[in-house]
Amino acid sequence: FFFFQAEDGIRDAQESRGLGDVYKRQVKYYSQSNYTKESQFANTVLYPSIINFVKEAMSQQQEVLTQNIVYLHDFLFKSQGKTLEKYEHQKQLQELIQDLNQRVIEDQSGINYSFLQQLLLLIQRSRFYDIPQINGQIDTILQRLRTSQNIENFKYESWNTVINISYCLCQFNKIDQVDYLLEQKLAIQDTGNEDQEIKCEEFSYLFYVMVSLKKKSSQSDHICKLFVEKFERQIKFLCEQRRFKKKPILMLLQILDNYPGKLTFMFSAIETNFMYIIDKDEFSIQDVRSVEKKFYRNKYGSRKLESFFSNVLTEGSLDNLELHLRDYRKQEENLSLIHI
Repeated sequence: FFFFQAEDGIRDAQESRGLGDVYKRQVKYYSQSNYTKESQFANTVLYPSIINFVKEAMSQQQEVLTQNIVYLHDFLFKSQGKTLEKYEHQKQLQELIQDLNQRVIEDQSGINYSFLQQLLLLIQRSRFYDIPQINGQIDTILQRLRTSQNIENFKYESWNTVINISYCLCQFNKIDQVDYLLEQKLAIQDTGNEDQEIKCEEFSYLFYVMVSLKKKSSQSDHICKLFVEKFERQIKFLCEQRRFKKKPILMLLQILDNYPGKLTFMFSAIETNFMYIIDKDEFSIQDVRSVEKKFYRNKYGSRKLESFFSNVLTEGSLDNLELHLRDYRKQEENLSLIHI
């Protein structure tokens, strides 16, 4: 037997919420710390116990089960490559995912998209989507999703849910299905539904989806264009707030490569974001060269940025990056003084 330490204080009686805040906090602690003894505890006690909690929640309300799945894939995601030897329990986790998939397939009340989103994220983070049985179940779920009733409900789901589902399906190499689902979603949004704000993390997923669509088929180009037009102001705002990291910025430039007008509209904001993260993220000289090509293919770059690229690429390394960044910011300050 093992016990989780309860929180201090007295709680009123309430309906079970699955793992709950106490378990969630312990999952976070054990999965983020660098340790040795606790690693054994995580593998032999904590990880299998979380799987058992999800199994027990199979008979409970959909919301409880969904929340427990969130705890499980958060635990897998934060532990990956650190302390968790998840292959010790690979078979147990695989069987659990197959049971969860079957629940979606057999549910006569229709697809719960919040639950489906978390289930697909769990499959993606556990890397089980190449297993034939699970891959076949995903295909069956997608067939159900395309029925008239389910697709009609899907159209009115939040963009954050739609993007997460699309991201996972791209990871599973179901690009054609993503193309169809997004086309349906965009069609309903264009009828005058109010815009929904997308979280910064989901934009990173959206960029990945758009790049995947562009690589797969040029026929998906119109969908990418619709996305750029719909969310350009949100993207520009997040760039101005320097919210994106390296990968989203590189993907965004790859997407905008075919839309010169949109790149012009967002250029200043992208430049601000790029110059902020280049000394905070791990950029290679190849990354800098890629950005430079995107900026200057149609001469969008400012003079101060052109000077920065010229200095860095002439040297062919990032050894004097701080020196060149200092020079760039000095030019920026001088320009500000001129405008004043």
